[in-house]
Amino acid sequence: MLVPIMQAIPVVEELAGNFKTIFANEPEYEQFKNYLSGLVVVERKNFSQIASRMINSADKTNISRFMNNKLWSGKELNDKRVELIYEQTKQYDSKKPGYLIFDDTLDEHVGTMFEHIARHYDHSEGNYKLAQNPVTSHYVRGAISFPVAFRAYQSYDKVTNWPEHFHKNFPEIKIPSESKQRNKLKKKYEEQLLNKDQEFAAKHAAFQTKIKLACELVEDAINRGLEFSVVLFDAWYLAPELVEVIEKYHKAWISILKSNRKLLTNSLKIYDKAGNKIVFEDDEIKVEDLINKIPKSAYQPVAVNEETTYWAYSFTAQIATLGRVRLVISFDNKNCEGSYTTLVTRQMHWEAKRIILTYCCRFQIEVFYKDAKQQLGFSDYQCRKEPAIEKHWYMVFCAYSLLKLDMLQAPVYQTWQRKLKTIGVAVRRQAQSVIEKLILSAHKMLSNETDPQALFNFLFGKLA
Repeated sequence: MLVPIMQAIPVVEELAGNFKTIFANEPEYEQFKNYLSGLVVVERKNFSQIASRMINSADKTNISRFMNNKLWSGKELNDKRVELIYEQTKQYDSKKPGYLIFDDTLDEHVGTMFEHIARHYDHSEGNYKLAQNPVTSHYVRGAISFPVAFRAYQSYDKVTNWPEHFHKNFPEIKIPSESKQRNKLKKKYEEQLLNKDQEFAAKHAAFQTKIKLACELVEDAINRGLEFSVVLFDAWYLAPELVEVIEKYHKAWISILKSNRKLLTNSLKIYDKAGNKIVFEDDEIKVEDLINKIPKSAYQPVAVNEETTYWAYSFTAQIATLGRVRLVISFDNKNCEGSYTTLVTRQMHWEAKRIILTYCCRFQIEVFYKDAKQQLGFSDYQCRKEPAIEKHWYMVFCAYSLLKLDMLQAPVYQTWQRKLKTIGVAVRRQAQSVIEKLILSAHKMLSNETDPQALFNFLFGKLA
């Protein structure tokens, strides 16, 4: 059932004033509050649904104009949001270490009318999907968890228009449809194409990899004054370029290491069941091949919490592109069978438990992606131009952050609210307040002898 919304939801009414100076006039500010409220409590977060549910809202075309209005800045909104939530949460878990996490997510859509949409590879499902692909940073400190910023990744072919330029300069060569063969062709003719086509060379220089975008997000967090000691990311971001930026600011880092990464064998000191040092025939060995040589007795239990225990083996090694590092190989079962995870860090003195417990904090960015998509309409925008799409993402960041603040700052007597563990529960609480306000307002209007049919038309006329 569609429930009309009398005014902005409580968390928005309480905290939206912190953003009022961003907007040029009162109507824009009201649109901001309505849109935030819609992202939280409206079932489908598109323009038409938000406009129809908000009694004091204009139609969907006004929302579209608001999102495309150049008089307010999504980046300014985000700067104000990060400053607000960081300042208002400093007293919470202040003695716990801060972590900066980054990853990327696919924002899937049907149709190609959206600016910069392209086919991106989905590593979890092993196929290509039509989507936007933002790289995001996330801050965690104890119970504090909020998104920081994003950079919209655009694929190489989209930025450079490589197929068109390649066909123009090498018309006799057919471009393969299979991605591996296509990439080999790119590499083979890259230098020739750059030398022959200046327009393509300029586009090539403008392309930013996800690693480059991650480097920018580290710099962004430093410039914002966020206090963090460790940067966490997955194997796709483990590159010397990123490690160099992190270590420039004297921050630690932990990543997953792919099983096909090679270790220099002369750096390994691993012993068999009899206690003899293992001798390797080759100069390098893949992690997946090393696993079979490590005796199961070398793995020690590491309790993450009361329910979860891993069996881990920690050692130091040399990786050609990274230098000397510490690795932790862990299984989720005592028999050390099946799938495993390999963590890598430069913190040579950290024990296995500390490395595993620290990396577990990376899961918070996955929780955010799930909440943003399932609860707050991250992918439900109807904007087609990049600036408006980015504003929508910033608004989702804002809605998420306000809900997080509301969960943390509940009055002492509301102990139940302090125990809210999920954004989903917080969203339902805001939805309940909408129904409560509706009932009270209807009762008041009927008490003032308002005609029932007129009241019904007032409340539900836009939903018809």
